[in-house]
Amino acid sequence: IGDGWPANTEFQIDLGSSAVVVGKGGDGGNGGAGTDESPGFNGQNGGNGTSALALETGMTINSNSGLIIAGGGGGGGGAGASQDDENGPFLPADNDEAGGGGGGGGRGLPAGAGGLGGSGGSAENGSAGSLSAGGEGGSHGVDDECTGTEGGNGGGNGSAGADGDPRNTGTGGDPPGNADGNPGEGGAAGSQIIYF
Repeated sequence: IGDGWPANTEFQIDLGSSAVVVGKGGDGGNGGAGTDESPGFNGQNGGNGTSALALETGMTINSNSGLIIAGGGGGGGGAGASQDDENGPFLPADNDEAGGGGGGGGRGLPAGAGGLGGSGGSAENGSAGSLSAGGEGGSHGVDDECTGTEGGNGGGNGSAGADGDPRNTGTGGDPPGNADGNPGEGGAAGSQIIYF
């Protein structure tokens, strides 16, 4: 084990009943903006959670009652959307823009931060995770004929974050002129214990 240890050295970690070892939660991805332009309308991916404990191969752990909590992945940001109507004989040009909701932060210590909602249509930020649970994804923005998508929830103990909701198109328009982004993917979860 390691360098400089005598041969046949045994290394054991004991966790008591009140011990808690926790990985970091992944941050939620930001929601896509309500815009016609790529890649700004795409939701961002959630961050990865980290593992709670890293041991060198050959080490052992004795934990019958302590808690080892892997960091949860951050939720993916929702997709932004834009819906444009060209100037017509009876109605003026109309540009609707709705952002995607931010992804929720993953469970951990520190817990993951919530992602920011994309601009347009009052899209909401995702909520931060906590030591006990992942955060919730933010609600999508709505602007008249245009709707973004919701951010994914942050993952719990050893769980990946959820992807942002699949894109949905705005309605109406002649021509439609929709430019809907893609949602972000949820971040991967960490492990309780990794060996190196």
